Amino acid sequence: MNVLHITAYLDPSHGYEENHLGPAQADLGANVTIITSNVRVSGKDNREKFEVGESEYRGTKLIRLDTLGFPWRQPAMGLRGLVEAIRA
Repeated sequence: MNVLHITAYLDPSHGYEENHLGPAQADLGANVTIITSNVRVSGKDNREKFEVGESEYRGTKLIRLDTLGFPWRQPAMGLRGLVEAIRA
């Protein structure tokens, strides 16, 4: 089974459900991809960023995309390249 999660933030230093659901599904045998922003929510002013690109995260494929705008100043954000990442 293929599973895709799209979430605004995924910071490994936090314990939010986004950090656990995908890896738990991967442990059950699913092929899990998580697409998220490169924004790091643990920074003093939330302006620190993760590197854009693909990596492995606890048994899942993690894709970090660049953000459009300033997510710490508005209630919604866009992810540059989201449609292409979903289609891949």
